[in-house]
Amino acid sequence: RWIVINKRNEVIVDEGWEWCAIANADLINFSVRDREGLYDWRNQRVVMEPRFKTLRAVADTVFEATVDGRVHLVDMSGRKVGKSTFVTVNPFVDGIAAAKDAESDLYGFINLAGEWVIRPSFWHAEQFAEGLSAVCRDFGEYFYIDRHGDVVIPGPFIDANRFSEGL
Repeated sequence: RWIVINKRNEVIVDEGWEWCAIANADLINFSVRDREGLYDWRNQRVVMEPRFKTLRAVADTVFEATVDGRVHLVDMSGRKVGKSTFVTVNPFVDGIAAAKDAESDLYGFINLAGEWVIRPSFWHAEQFAEGLSAVCRDFGEYFYIDRHGDVVIPGPFIDANRFSEGL
């Protein structure tokens, strides 16, 4: 069974879970009977019953949850956010995240309401960093777009990563 300790080796949470991990500053993602939920460790209470196959924080109050093999965004109560289903959702940066659409199997960008702000049209997409995202329409042909989806560095590049400190 998994426990949560602090730096002084004091047990903070001992609920007998099969697995757990820190979801954000206040929440712990935990698993019971192969289903995942959320636990508020400061108030020592379950905030989302374990009912999802997988559950992963992508923003402070928005989570990627797997239901019947499909990925949805859910809020803190476990209610679906938006209408779209996804293959995967990357962590949000400044309210926007790269997400792979389940219907087209292409990446686009969504807001915290699960709405497409840049339609799915990319084979691959990185998180935004410093206002730019590396995207790829065909294998090995990367370029950079801004938050409006406009090409700002045309490439093409064989590969591309997120910007850090202007590089």
